[in-house]
Amino acid sequence: MYIALKHCSLYEFLKKRRNQFLNLLGGIETMRQPPVFIVGLPRSGTTWIASIISTARSVKYFHEPFNCSNVFGASQFCMKYLAKVHDDLEFARHCRAAFNGEIITEPIRAMLPPMYRRHPQLPGRVVVKDVCSCLAVECVESLVDPMTILVVRHPCAVAASWHQLNYDVDRHLEAIRTQPQLNQNFLQAFESVLKDARGFWAKIGAVWGAVYYVLFQQQKLRPKWRIVEHEAFCRNPVARFRDLFEVLDLTWTDTTEALLCESTKIDNRDPYKTQRISGNEPDKWQKLLNKQQINDVLKSVQPFGIPFYLS
Repeated sequence: MYIALKHCSLYEFLKKRRNQFLNLLGGIETMRQPPVFIVGLPRSGTTWIASIISTARSVKYFHEPFNCSNVFGASQFCMKYLAKVHDDLEFARHCRAAFNGEIITEPIRAMLPPMYRRHPQLPGRVVVKDVCSCLAVECVESLVDPMTILVVRHPCAVAASWHQLNYDVDRHLEAIRTQPQLNQNFLQAFESVLKDARGFWAKIGAVWGAVYYVLFQQQKLRPKWRIVEHEAFCRNPVARFRDLFEVLDLTWTDTTEALLCESTKIDNRDPYKTQRISGNEPDKWQKLLNKQQINDVLKSVQPFGIPFYLS
């Protein structure tokens, strides 16, 4: 009995060391691959997508380095529009540092995979997930040339989540309205929609429509940017994530399998956790919003002509 347990412990030890060696070796190899940038509006499902990707072999996942809750002083970047050509040297410095894995505050360290949490200097493929820089994706591309994943979720689902968490929709809408270059380049035709939005539901619809209009207009010129529809991943998570791993050239692991199972079959009521019964997620907002609220959201979204969720 003692010998069997001893051998079992030795096996687990050797297996753990083998996995660490493979991760280290993979980290050296993946350093040559481009970083990955996962981006979308807050509450669009970016954290879930990123958490599964972070389980791939030799991935160094950096969670929201443009978020002032994670990095002191980053509030200046929130909802800031930056085109490919710009003069914001501070954003450029911060962006390069983020994608070089140099911004490791305690909140960001806590989200790193265990090996990199202990040894952040080890090589690996950088994955950055962010929501605060969703209007600067074109700029990020010009600076670090990542593989970009745009995450989109039904506007009513986003609205329901923002309302539950009491997000400041007025601040986001004001940030969009008051950036001349953003409006000149993309949003002139929607000035009245942004100006006339009244009440929370109309305002969040206008914010959702404006942000995704900008992103999808930019994506038309950059077909390598991949659009990920949150609802499609909820309905068929294994197939969708395997396809995404293949596109990004990531290695599926036992940890990937385990976390995907946990995150799709357990309903955690904490809004900041990613465990949900995924099959229930796509239409859950229909039980949370009344008919008038739904109409207010969709009425603000409709003028932008986003090629998703037209009804």
